[in-house]
Amino acid sequence: MTAQRVTPSVERAPDDPLLGADPVEAARAHVAGQALTESPGGRVGLELELHLVDLAAPARRPAWNEIERLVAGLPAMPSGSSVTVEPGGQVELSTPPGADVVEAVTALRTDREVLGTALVEAGFGAAPVG
Repeated sequence: MTAQRVTPSVERAPDDPLLGADPVEAARAHVAGQALTESPGGRVGLELELHLVDLAAPARRPAWNEIERLVAGLPAMPSGSSVTVEPGGQVELSTPPGADVVEAVTALRTDREVLGTALVEAGFGAAPVG
């Protein structure tokens, strides 16, 4: 029996940047040429993922129900950031879109400080790694 293609082949547009001999290099060049060039920019939002640390027992991983209670009891963030929980138990601080990167960084710093204070008051620290 001869092998047959059971899924349709994907047609690439003639101007597809990945058609070159080295698709990895073509992709790198495309990203550098598009993303790393000066432009008028636009609205910017930032996210910061934090691993919780129990300050009384740093080697202990906080339980899911503790994390849920902790997040539910947090104050509103002054810059309007949302605080969510990732599946691995990390807490994520997400700013609303700002006019530019300076506004987004300012919002993240402000809300990170409020979040950090609330976490310490609840007995937790936050490690922004990974």
